[in-house]
Amino acid sequence: MKYPVFCLAAVGILGLGGCSIDTVTTAWHWRDFAGTPDAAHFKPLHDDLTGCRTADCSQGEWVADKDVEALVDRVKARNRLALQVAMAGYSLTRDHGLATKHLDAAVSNMAQTDAKAFLSAAAAEKATRSDFVSQFGSQLSDDYDGQYQALVARRAAISAVADPALEATKAAYIVILDKAIAEAEKSRIALPAPQPVP
Repeated sequence: MKYPVFCLAAVGILGLGGCSIDTVTTAWHWRDFAGTPDAAHFKPLHDDLTGCRTADCSQGEWVADKDVEALVDRVKARNRLALQVAMAGYSLTRDHGLATKHLDAAVSNMAQTDAKAFLSAAAAEKATRSDFVSQFGSQLSDDYDGQYQALVARRAAISAVADPALEATKAAYIVILDKAIAEAEKSRIALPAPQPVP
């Protein structure tokens, strides 16, 4: 993966803010990992991400929507390192429109399909965010009953994980899911009753 030529020129010649070696290497490491999501490519990217935890961090400026979507594909494939990158890189992935929604939905689905991996990644990243368990794919965007059922299934999967090292993270996500389930129940109850067919 090559550095963006314009940015390198801007750094070396013009010294432009927001276009630094740090911002470029993060995108470079991100794309390398998305291409080959193994431990060797995980470490340099994770090192970048752990230094960029705040919303005003500029290191994600060269991470594009397509890069976030590439990570979505890896999370959907249940790659545990990709799941950890999604959690560690939370602040870098907030402004990518549909790609952000797709990533949050993929992570949320992992809470049900591989709850132990989900909790392990969350514990490693000290990440307890509602976005990581309460988002849905487009197929459930208007299906309030489906959303409720998905949340209940995620809670059941997380509750079933029996690992003392994950108990604190597990408890935190059960609290988050209980709140989300209560809200989903209200939306489900508020649905209009089906009208009889004349």
